[in-house]
Amino acid sequence: MAISTNSVIHYTNKVENLKGIITSQGFNLKYCSERIMIENGPNLSVAFPMVSFCDIPLSEVKNHIDSYGSYAIGLTKSWAKATGLNPVLYLEKESRLTKNIGEQYRRIIELRKAKSNDINLQSEHIAILSHCKNYEGKLIHGKINSETYRFYDEREWRFVAGLKELEGAPLFIAGKNYKEDKETHNIKLVNCSIKFSFDDISYIIVEDENDIPEILTLLNTVYEDKCTTKQLKILSTRIITKSQIYNDF
Repeated sequence: MAISTNSVIHYTNKVENLKGIITSQGFNLKYCSERIMIENGPNLSVAFPMVSFCDIPLSEVKNHIDSYGSYAIGLTKSWAKATGLNPVLYLEKESRLTKNIGEQYRRIIELRKAKSNDINLQSEHIAILSHCKNYEGKLIHGKINSETYRFYDEREWRFVAGLKELEGAPLFIAGKNYKEDKETHNIKLVNCSIKFSFDDISYIIVEDENDIPEILTLLNTVYEDKCTTKQLKILSTRIITKSQIYNDF
């Protein structure tokens, strides 16, 4: 049995969010705060502009649905690679690698305070840090409330915006500053998104059968000028429900 899917899947807890993704044919980026724990060192709390996905097999995804929501859209791995997504690097807080990354971040902050012009060096390091996550740690989200949640099991893939996509918005924001005013920071990303086409879609997951007619109507509206009738029918077969996942996979 495969230990990862051939798709990357983005989960959400509201049908309105799924409908928004389908209607815009893309994902709007938002800053997401990460806390990197380092044993006997400074803990890093930083927000990065990103969109997250996972490639957990549907047979193993129940806990993820409990945490992140019953609605989802899956895109092909070919789309993920072409768009620039990458799997997350999971860090054990006591490892030498984690401590080295923490030390590099400290130096980047010193360069920023000194108003260093080496923007490329800073952005290259931030690109690495923005794809890092602790192997395990505290999580309160959805039905999950754990001090030792294993993030490694999420098999996360990310798209993180670089300087070109951000159009002047910051590459990262200190976690404390971000939490004080999330809305103001995310407004800066209003034009920052990643797009997909109908043939990139591999799954659309909904809570139950009652959601299907509305999603079918939306797909017909969004893609009627972009797909043949046959392609729309094929697309409709990619809708599955949470109960199907729980019972059949």
